[in-house]
Amino acid sequence: YAWGEEQVQRFIGDIVQGIRKGEEMFIGTMQLSAKHLLTPRGEYYQEVIDGQQRLSTCALILRALRILNPSSDDIAEFTNEFRWIETRVSNGQMQEYLDEALLNDQWEKSSELNVYANNLKLIIEILKNCKDEEEVWLYDPDELFKYITQKLRFVVIETEAGLSKTLQIFNTINTAGLDLNGGDLFKVRAYEYFKDHHQNDCFNEISEVYETIDRENSKKKRSVCSILDILNVYQSIIVGKTSALKDHTGLPIVTIRFAPETFFERLFDTRFGIQQWENFTSVPKLDKVKPIIDLEEIIRVIKGHHELDSSWHNEDLDPASYLDFYLIEWSRYAEYEYLWHVFRFAYQEEENINLLSAEYMNSLARLFTIYSVIYGKKVNEIHTFIGNQIREMFTVNANQIIDSINKKIQSTKATFQENLDAQFAWYPVPKNLLCRLLEWLSRDITQQQPKDTKLIFEGWYDIEHIQSVNDIKQEQRKDIEDAWGERLNGLGNLMLLEADINRSVGNKTFIEKIERYGGGHKDSSKLCVPNTISRVHQAQKEWMVTDGQNKLAKDKRLLMDFIFGDGSVHNSVSSF
Repeated sequence: YAWGEEQVQRFIGDIVQGIRKGEEMFIGTMQLSAKHLLTPRGEYYQEVIDGQQRLSTCALILRALRILNPSSDDIAEFTNEFRWIETRVSNGQMQEYLDEALLNDQWEKSSELNVYANNLKLIIEILKNCKDEEEVWLYDPDELFKYITQKLRFVVIETEAGLSKTLQIFNTINTAGLDLNGGDLFKVRAYEYFKDHHQNDCFNEISEVYETIDRENSKKKRSVCSILDILNVYQSIIVGKTSALKDHTGLPIVTIRFAPETFFERLFDTRFGIQQWENFTSVPKLDKVKPIIDLEEIIRVIKGHHELDSSWHNEDLDPASYLDFYLIEWSRYAEYEYLWHVFRFAYQEEENINLLSAEYMNSLARLFTIYSVIYGKKVNEIHTFIGNQIREMFTVNANQIIDSINKKIQSTKATFQENLDAQFAWYPVPKNLLCRLLEWLSRDITQQQPKDTKLIFEGWYDIEHIQSVNDIKQEQRKDIEDAWGERLNGLGNLMLLEADINRSVGNKTFIEKIERYGGGHKDSSKLCVPNTISRVHQAQKEWMVTDGQNKLAKDKRLLMDFIFGDGSVHNSVSSF
């Protein structure tokens, strides 16, 4: 069930319009499966292929009317136990949510992950507001009940087609609901894949995959990952494993960059013989040897996501590991943060997997930092390199993977150092990345805590020009510009600063700014770099060009040591 506020409000609005006009309301087609007999007396059920959103919302509206008008016998009889609707999604997890909304008096206390309860609360608020100034309902609850149960009209299409054909029909006629997303399609097509091509009716096992995601998210009362997040990791695992085959008939590395919806759609299409997609023609042959998809492996990926999430929120990682994840996230290559999971999957049997994982992510963080600085956009060189890395993870040992990244890092040393002299002020990615990294490197690493790293990368900061570009003394602006030149917008004149302080000091003179940098002011900066500038230069009235040059030289040493040094910041090992 995926309808949100927009769809619910529109649906109720259409119903209200129908009542006003005294007209029946046509709500489109409902695609149902053939009847499945339950008893010899002819009782049956049908599966809803298209119409789930509308039927579920009708049930929630009826439940809202029952809550708002408990004295109505007609509403009470019709809604008693809601025997006419159920869901088998996620091995019962969604049925628990549905029961909480439709049957439980404690529905208001349901988890925020319960979309049924969320929409029930929304519907009740909408109906409550359908009153005039004297608090009289504009639409009588009994009238609204009769309209929903007697005046809604839809065409029923019953189909006995196979799943692929059923999906084709659904996509053709689906106009009133929501399009199936890649996660929904994977569920249906994976079932067909195992049932028809591997004679394994694993409905419960597939449901377990989705239930595991919902259950783990429910435990934490927030969405840690979705099925598409998991499939994004798993497609790289599939490509890596098949690419490592000796006969080189696996999936090409270019398929790693496909969106997971596209990847699995084309994989299934090609396997089912619906369409032979380029780059997937090897799938039928590969699948005859061994099923390409392994549900237990997917479960392992899900658990890996939640283990990392728990370690992250419990601050079990060492500070340098937090730094590495943040550097990747702030780089131009944040999409590859998921490689943590691929690496740990590939080398799960290694005794020192925690240390190897930390070293791997540190190497990636440094590589992505370099390429985010020396190029103004993502480059195919990195995409190709990462693709080759994923393939090699399933053929070479972990240290070789890490060594190959470090070799690539060392090959960029001269270029990176040269680029540190550039103007960064107008380029958001490198300036934010480097100024945050420099703040981290300027601190005593032995005293660093995970919360300190989180604050540097998640706090509300600006990038401060120490010598203002548009100095408050307008008559001196030309002289300042002539003296500083391009260095005015270079790293030596930039630093991280709290946003409120940055905006309060504006274009003031250095002597006025320095108090807020850390000169004893009650609201001065809590950051290391501004504090150091305030302490060292407290006797100065101006921030001189030579000061900027000295800061740049120091910054370059810190960055070069971190990126091209021995990686000593990882002197402690994650407990994860």
